[in-house]
Amino acid sequence: MGYLIQDQQKCIEAEELAVALMGWSMNPPVVDATKWGILAAWAYSESILDVRALLEGRRIAWIKMQNSGQPVSIRQGSSRWICDGKRL
Repeated sequence: MGYLIQDQQKCIEAEELAVALMGWSMNPPVVDATKWGILAAWAYSESILDVRALLEGRRIAWIKMQNSGQPVSIRQGSSRWICDGKRL
């Protein structure tokens, strides 16, 4: 999750989604908690993708960087995660 926090673009995406989901509450702590929940879920989903890759015999990065690993974005126009053009 550390690299997600350091990647400003991913934090902005999580913040935008949190505002879209919980902005109606007009309560900044609720929006902030939602943002951190989104980031935690995002990190969890990327760890699942890494485990899948390892089980398939592929290599993964030891240390996640902005442009390493499989790109997962919450900006896709679908209700499901998309990775490398495939729905998960």
